[in-house]
Amino acid sequence: MGQAPFVHKGKEQESHIGKIRVNLGMSVDDLQEKSGVVRTTLSALSSGALGPVYEKNCRKILPEQMQEPPWVNRIPMLAWGLGVPEAEIRNKGFSRKKGHWRWQALLIAYALETRPEELFPRYFCSPFHEAILDTQTVACSMSTAMASSPEDVVHWRQKLQKIHNALDKLRPRYKEVFVQYYIIGKTIREIAGQYNVSPARIDVMTKRSLKDFISSWNVVEKEKAFLCPDYQPEHINADMFLM
Repeated sequence: MGQAPFVHKGKEQESHIGKIRVNLGMSVDDLQEKSGVVRTTLSALSSGALGPVYEKNCRKILPEQMQEPPWVNRIPMLAWGLGVPEAEIRNKGFSRKKGHWRWQALLIAYALETRPEELFPRYFCSPFHEAILDTQTVACSMSTAMASSPEDVVHWRQKLQKIHNALDKLRPRYKEVFVQYYIIGKTIREIAGQYNVSPARIDVMTKRSLKDFISSWNVVEKEKAFLCPDYQPEHINADMFLM
């Protein structure tokens, strides 16, 4: 009999739920009662069978739904997990877009008094700022700023479209760190403060995201060269970003 499709090798290492629960002297029943997460979902998140972030876009929890039980009681826990004011969730609802924390993961983190990034160490995400991550918008605005002629506009938009294509291949959490650090120009301390993680962790992520971006860029260029024999691929390296 083949392996069940939701069982992934090493997934059990993605969650520290069991370890932290035991250290706090909590039973599974205690955690279930305190978090309000049903046992099946709690077990799936603990074992790694279910990831703590959404893998596809799901329907948003609307503001009017947040005024009704059980959501109204979850607002403080969700706000704490996301690091945003309660009023923001109360007025805007809860987004369930791809790459965002599952609400169950946030409730468990709150119950264990642990940041979600520490509870699920392989994951790093946030309520994404769409304006920041809309790299096509970034490309258009940057190309206009850099250009001094219509030809320059075309050149920069083609150039920055390549950036958009390469970024699209990055994992969401690395894409966000890359955009904020290398494109917007925020400091490591600013990004770390924004997400309540250590500067050392963000430093690691900036380096990893750069490595992944360069690899993605060069793969895209090779694909273009394969499809268009006359195309001259433009390869990049880390030195271009670290000057």
